[in-house]
Amino acid sequence: MSESKVRSTEVVDEVTSVEDFEPLVQTIRKLEESVEDVGYKRQITGRQVLMITFGAGIGTGFWVGMGSALRQGGPFGIVFAYTINAYIVYVMFIQTGEMTAYQPIHGGFINQADMYLDKAICFAQGINFAFNWMVVLAAELTAGISILRYWDTNGRVTTAEYIAIFAAIYIAGNVWPIRAYGYIEYVQSFIKIVAMAGITLFMFIGTCGGLPNTGPIGYKFWKNPGWIRNGIQGIVLAFSQSGFSFGGGEHIAIVAGEVKNPRTFIPRCTQPIFWRLCVFFIGNAWLITMNVPYDDETLNNASGSLASPYIIAMKRGGVKILPDILNALILLSVISCGNSSVYIGSRSLVACADLKVIHPVFGKKDSKGRPVLSLLTVFVIGLALAFLNCSKTGEQVYNWFNSLCALNGYFTWLCIYWSHYRFRAGLKAQGINYKTLPLYDRFFPWTTYTATFIIFVLFIGQFYIGLYPLGGSTMSAAARAENFFLTYLCVPLFGLCWLYYKLRYKTKLVRPEDMNFSYAKKWDEIEELRATEKKQTSKIGVFIEKYLA
Repeated sequence: MSESKVRSTEVVDEVTSVEDFEPLVQTIRKLEESVEDVGYKRQITGRQVLMITFGAGIGTGFWVGMGSALRQGGPFGIVFAYTINAYIVYVMFIQTGEMTAYQPIHGGFINQADMYLDKAICFAQGINFAFNWMVVLAAELTAGISILRYWDTNGRVTTAEYIAIFAAIYIAGNVWPIRAYGYIEYVQSFIKIVAMAGITLFMFIGTCGGLPNTGPIGYKFWKNPGWIRNGIQGIVLAFSQSGFSFGGGEHIAIVAGEVKNPRTFIPRCTQPIFWRLCVFFIGNAWLITMNVPYDDETLNNASGSLASPYIIAMKRGGVKILPDILNALILLSVISCGNSSVYIGSRSLVACADLKVIHPVFGKKDSKGRPVLSLLTVFVIGLALAFLNCSKTGEQVYNWFNSLCALNGYFTWLCIYWSHYRFRAGLKAQGINYKTLPLYDRFFPWTTYTATFIIFVLFIGQFYIGLYPLGGSTMSAAARAENFFLTYLCVPLFGLCWLYYKLRYKTKLVRPEDMNFSYAKKWDEIEELRATEKKQTSKIGVFIEKYLA
């Protein structure tokens, strides 16, 4: 038995009265301080992380991107893509939740790749993931400008001025201590969830014929203009768009180093995700196909929030006030996702720095636990990419940067699946029963096999789209070559990052028997002491109520 284990047991044995209760509390506090992660402060509450996780990824990908998936793949394309992607994202949630709840370390799946796979994969994943969120920040800034153009039709405010306004908002959202960030995201996520529930109800009413300008619709648009568009190419494009829409679910692993009582709250936050995926994403994919045809003129020609299938459905139904309200809610989602982009991107850089795969200076934090340099790096690069959109040449450069992240989410999910696969091998090699974990994947390893297979099929489909794009017969050879690299550039980039680190540092796969679970054992002690604390306080409370009240 370890020295700390003996000490905690002795303290538990001494607790016989209210006066003797203080040593137990002090022991728990000391153990909690021992698992504070390299300067981070555990200030995010379980309620906040639940709402943040539930609202994560609800941005332009949901409000506007679903229209793009419908336009490219038709009704079947969008429903099929969102249903299959919901499955692989759910597998990711459960598996990253299992690893994170057992060892709630900072850096999430980036650190987990280092602990259970290979530091070269950790490097490739960390760099690509951090850069992905810098590009997402720029994309949200650009989307925010398009949304504001819904009202500013004359362009009285320039693009650069809009970017400056958003920049000020994002700075304000990330300069506060992590506790304030948790409250801000809690409120924004709550509003987004209420909005999603309201829009789901609205779309259902529209399907049933409850809007002024439409009768019962049902599956009318599946018959005319048709159930699918652009064949296999359309389905692959719908998959790519839906993958972007589901992005952000990895929040739960990244925030683990700053959550209070992660062993309790992370499992609670992971389980409800299934209902979010089913009700909001899959449910709305079906409802959109019943309210908006894929050949709708606005859907195919408009930009920004004007191309949102929800706003189009409202206008087709003759509802005049709701489009403006929804546009304001979409704007709020953009602000929320921008704040999350800065937070997640900066924490990814910190994780890489703490693992010594990039310069340690990016891991430095101030007294409030904020990684100032990493925050500035993500913010400045994201802002610079957004300013590129102010010119035509810059827009082309931005498109190239954006292509680097086109499939990056799928690489992240693949790394999580196989980190979890190795994690289970480590548990088995060290005699740890996975059923004793706070949360575990009941259908492993079949979930890993099926989700991995689906992603590899998607990569093959994306390669096909790169070679044979829509409208490729009218494109020049140079244009087709450019399209291929824009479509598939992120795949070799990830491989090159991995190969560079692998060859330079000669890294090896972590052996199951060498995996370090000591951090989890500290949390085991804390959980045992908390259980004892609860038991003792309960006994004292019963005694007071029975004999002294």
